[in-house]
Formats: sequence, C-alpha cells, structure tokens
Amino acid sequence: MKAYSIAFALFLLTLTGCTATPVKNKIVAEVKIPQLNYNKALFEPVEIPDQKGLYALTETQKKEFLDYYYDPANQGMRGIKRLYQYMDRSLDQFSYHGATLQANDALNQMSGNCLTLAIVTTALAKLVDLDISYEKVNSAPIYHRHRNLMTLSYHVRTHLHDNESIKREDGLEFIKRKIVIDYFPNSANVAGKRVPEEDFVALFYNNLAGDALVAEDYPLALSLLNKALSISPQNPSSLNSLAVLFKQSGDLAQAEKIYRYAMEHSSGSVNLLSNYSLLLEEQGRDQEALALQEKIDGIEDDNPYRWFDLANEFYDRKQYYRAIKYYSRAIEVGPYLHEMHFGLAKAYHAIGHSRKAKAAMEQALSWTYVPEEQHIYQAKLSSFGPVSRDSVKPQE
Repeated sequence: MKAYSIAFALFLLTLTGCTATPVKNKIVAEVKIPQLNYNKALFEPVEIPDQKGLYALTETQKKEFLDYYYDPANQGMRGIKRLYQYMDRSLDQFSYHGATLQANDALNQMSGNCLTLAIVTTALAKLVDLDISYEKVNSAPIYHRHRNLMTLSYHVRTHLHDNESIKREDGLEFIKRKIVIDYFPNSANVAGKRVPEEDFVALFYNNLAGDALVAEDYPLALSLLNKALSISPQNPSSLNSLAVLFKQSGDLAQAEKIYRYAMEHSSGSVNLLSNYSLLLEEQGRDQEALALQEKIDGIEDDNPYRWFDLANEFYDRKQYYRAIKYYSRAIEVGPYLHEMHFGLAKAYHAIGHSRKAKAAMEQALSWTYVPEEQHIYQAKLSSFGPVSRDSVKPQE
C-alpha cells in the first residue's frame, strides 16, 4: 500500500495548482515557473524502467482480459463494471506487499502494493478506452525506520468513468457513471485530493527512489528522481525526496536550495517543511527553524494524520498550546477520527482546561465503536473527575 514518504532522522520524506478565472478585456500573462537547477549528474546515470512500459501487458494478459470483457455473456454489464468484475475475479490470489511494479510484472507475479494495483487497473482501462482518474486516500500512517531514514506509507484509489452518458429526466444534463476501486478500504480512511496523471506516473518513480534511498543506492535514487521531476517538476513529494538524497550525500547547501525552491514554486507539504526545519535545527539555525515552523500553519494539507503526527510531536515536547492547534487542524479535516479528539483531550487536560478536555473526550468516545477503545476512553473520562472551572496557564 506504499506511496512513499521518507524521513531523515525525524525528517519525513513524501513520495506520492491552482486555476485562474478568466478576466474579460484583460490579458493575463502566464506565470512561467523557473526550472530547478541542481546537480543531476552527482552520480553516474543508472538504467531505470521505461515510462512506456508502465502500462505494457503481454499478449497473453491482453487476451485473457479482452476475452472476458467482450464475452457475449458479459455484455449486459457496463464497461466499468466488467473491468471491476474482472479484477475482482482474477486477482483473488494477489499478494499485497510493498513492491511497486509495472503492470505486466504485477500480473505475472500476482503481487504488489496499491499503487501497483492502480497501474494494473489503468493498463486494462486503456485497452478498452475507459476513462480513469486517481485520488489520494489519507489513512492512518504506517511508519518504518531504516537506520536514519523513516518511510511513511499512504495509498491511492482509482475512479473508473463510464464512457456512456446518461441523460437526466429534465433533459438538461448528462451524467457519467463511475466506480471507485479502493484496494484497502477502511472506515478511518479520509478522501484526499485528486491526483493528476503526471503526478501518478511520477509517484511510480518516486516510490522506487524511496526504496533506493533506504538501500543507500544513491545513483539509482537520483536517476529515478530525475525522471520523476521531468514528468512533474513541481511535485512536492519528489522535491522532498531529492532534498533528502542530497542531505544523505552530504551536500547540505544543495538540499537547502531544493527546499527553498519547493517552498516557493510547489504546493508544499507539512513533511517538506518539517524536514527543512530539521535541517536548519541540525545546523544550529534555531531562529530560522522557528520562523519556518510558523509557515506550516499556512499549508493546506487535507491529510488529518499529518496534523495529528505534528500535534503528537509538540505534545511530547510538552508544548501543549501548539499541540492543541494541530489536533484542532486534524479534527477539521477528519472530525470522525476518534484518536484526534483523544489527543485534544490529553492536551487540554495537561494545561488544566478540564471542561474542554472532558468535551473532547466525550467526542472521542462518541466516534469509536471498538469495545476495547470505548473502555479506555470511558476510564479516561471518569479519571477527569468533576468538572471544575478551567484554570488559565500562560501561553508557551
């Protein structure tokens, strides 16, 4: 289920615009984003998978799918339903693990992560001209530590769009049906932003680069990230990975240059700014790091777990007011996630705001349906005792 994020020490490295409204009678100049200049030849280039082969299938794989898709017995189903049924039928023995594979390799090996499954879905959809789009899914993060790197996984899901439109009864609009394929459904998942196709393809190379960074194969990682950025130059996940690569290689100046470019010319991310902040802290540039921390508040990140992780970090540092700020941001995005309310309750309790702590704990209890968690929250709620007038403590 891996769409990579890598952290350096406490760094997080993520792998996976804006629109302008036309103004009448005015000429709007197109803003050209400068290219990032970095040392693409820091290491000798290494052979990497060809983009053209991403969705390539063997003749046998094509025939098996097309025979099913065009079987007269299946013609009563709409095209998107036939593709969905085929995947459901043929992938029942699929082994879900962390490898990111091209479509034909995934079907040969019957294994891969959620990005791999989305690639397989795309390959099949292209055979029969079905439209497809992608959506990021924000779920409880899965962390893996690898010496001084930490990876964070999230997943994507695909939307299959019907080519045949349906006319509404009022005759005014056509609506296309769609099927959403979520390879790892979970009630705690939060729908994220749409993933443009160029970012989806870049994510394939970014994932492989993450594996290469973990293995300390820096020439391979650089070749993969060069490719990812040639496809989606302002992708914050790829830029973040590239900065970590240069930091790992000892070129701190180049790493900082990449972070600055990403801040100015990409949508940014909580992970990216956190990594940059840590880079500054490690150089003793505490004031700059603190100023950068303030910029995180302006990031529009639709992943509640990003804010939850940041809140936990400040809670562990006993910076409870900052923790409250980020627990609240997490709740804004994922109000039905009980652990977000529990975190907020702990932070309020730590500063003596018993009324708010109890209210937050009641919210946590109302959003959990697992008996074990309910017992824990009920015990915590009881431990708060009678509600007293909230004490006031100075801001940190």
